[in-house]
Amino acid sequence: MLNSHTIHPRVAVLLASHNGEAYIKEQIDSILSQDGVSIHIFMSDDGSTDGTLCIAERYKSQCLTVLPPKRFGNSGQNFLYLLREAPWQHFDYLAFSDQDDIWLPNKVGSAIRKLKDGQYSGYSANVMAFWPDGKYSLVKKSHPQRRRDYLFESGGPGNTFVLPVKSGVHALNLIRSARSEIVNKIESHDWLIYAIVRENCGRWLIDENPMMYYRQHDKNVSGAGLSFKRLARKLKMLFGNWYIDQVKSIAEISGASCWEVDFINRPSVHKIPIMLKKSKNLRRRSRDSIILSIALTAYALRSAFTKASYTNSH
Repeated sequence: MLNSHTIHPRVAVLLASHNGEAYIKEQIDSILSQDGVSIHIFMSDDGSTDGTLCIAERYKSQCLTVLPPKRFGNSGQNFLYLLREAPWQHFDYLAFSDQDDIWLPNKVGSAIRKLKDGQYSGYSANVMAFWPDGKYSLVKKSHPQRRRDYLFESGGPGNTFVLPVKSGVHALNLIRSARSEIVNKIESHDWLIYAIVRENCGRWLIDENPMMYYRQHDKNVSGAGLSFKRLARKLKMLFGNWYIDQVKSIAEISGASCWEVDFINRPSVHKIPIMLKKSKNLRRRSRDSIILSIALTAYALRSAFTKASYTNSH
């Protein structure tokens, strides 16, 4: 717990919701029960048709503000709307929340202490996944960071992110100055923010201690399960156009300029050997680096084949 004799840090929590009536009360209660910090929640709802907004109305006072409802289609764009429109810049710290998890009471206070002690520009953490049948499982994201991992993956679940407001302002400025057609492609706000902070602001801490319970259910946008269906979906995204488009967009918005970005923008069969040598720096886990190197090899070969076919037809 933070020292009770000091002024509590002011923390703005951005919460994106959509049809979350089953769990959102427990989520909000756990956020407002944080030790040693002063919390205000800014919530944006993506067209809920259940009782989500009615539940939020019960909290509207000094601790929760609901932004005018809009339709976004995905949580990433909802969070970017919150980042642009919520008045969080006058707080000390910025955090992000899903609608269906449970935060441990010391989640935010612990993150702030570690940000200060290590002079980090951003924070995320492992989480403890849990299922309706009572099963629990650690979701580890705190593998050693690599030189360019932020271009190819997030720093962990966005619902663990805590930023000094200075880092949040820098991210907001880059997002506002980016081309709107590129920003509108973003589906992973947490990956984008991680990339911006790592590229521009300084060091990031991925805490090995799980600081929240990460609820698993059928409506999870992303989750911790390793079912065949979920694995197949992830591989389809990784080997398809979606993943490459996200990497390109995130690199452009963050201002990253390096060999890896050049490979993505101008793939070539001749660059594959160099990419394979550099692949260990692209993801935090060795297994993920190997899978990514295969995906990027396929991407370069596919691009070369497409270019050759176009040339031959003309």
